[in-house]
This record gives sequence, C-alpha cells and structure tokens, in this order.
Amino acid sequence: MFLLCECGYESIECECSFYVHPHFTFTPFLAQQLYVDRDGSAFVADSANSRVMKWSLNASVGEIVAGGTGVGINSNNIGSPTSVFVDRLGSIYVVDTYNERIVRWLKGAQAGTIIAGGPGLGSSAKLLEHPKDLAFDREGNL
Repeated sequence: MFLLCECGYESIECECSFYVHPHFTFTPFLAQQLYVDRDGSAFVADSANSRVMKWSLNASVGEIVAGGTGVGINSNNIGSPTSVFVDRLGSIYVVDTYNERIVRWLKGAQAGTIIAGGPGLGSSAKLLEHPKDLAFDREGNL
C-alpha cells in the first residue's frame, strides 16, 4: 500500500510529511493506495469493492467518488483500482488494472473517461498491460 501527500504540482520539490487520517482504518488487502489532498481528504483505491472512496477530514462515513457499480468495462465501472490521484480541480485519476486503463472522473461525475489504455491489454503504443500506478509531471502530463 502507498500513501501519497499532495503539495500541488510542485510535489517533486516540496517536502510533505506522511499523513494518517484520523477517522478510518483500512485493511491492506482491500485498499491498494491512499491519496491525501490539501484539504486533508483521503481518497482510497478500494480494489476489493471496485471503487474509490473519499473520506473528508472529520467525516465519520466515506463516500464513493468513482466506480462502486461493480466490475465491468463500462465508463461507470472500475475493475480493480490500484492507484488514485486527485488534481486541483477535483478530477480523480484512477488506475484500473483489471480493465488495463487509466480513467479520469471529473468532480461529481457518475462515469469516467478513458485517458490511457483500454479496452484490453497489448503491446501496442495505445494499450497498457497491468498498469499499477500513475504520475504527473509539473506541466500536468501523465
């Protein structure tokens, strides 16, 4: 499991301290990766439940912000999220390993848009094979 801390797009240069969210615990086998934004909200890639959960600071209950509609290949499904990143606009980027793709969910969206890979795996330049993580450079390029 990985813990990321947001310092903005300058995160390559800034110093972040690891953050432990005070209002939830998780089982390492269920949560693949945790991302904490500037507001202290934790976003959890919940692979076992095919969804991304958001836990706002001081919240007692999380909310589904991506997926949660079961395993599938449709734009509202996430097969097995392994990594998550949230940009400054609130868009959520999810590595969907099961579907061999990276999907962007705009803030409040009920479905995502494939931005890399999918459908299917392969060795061509447009396909991915078992993606596990993602990163952006300073200009916002994936």
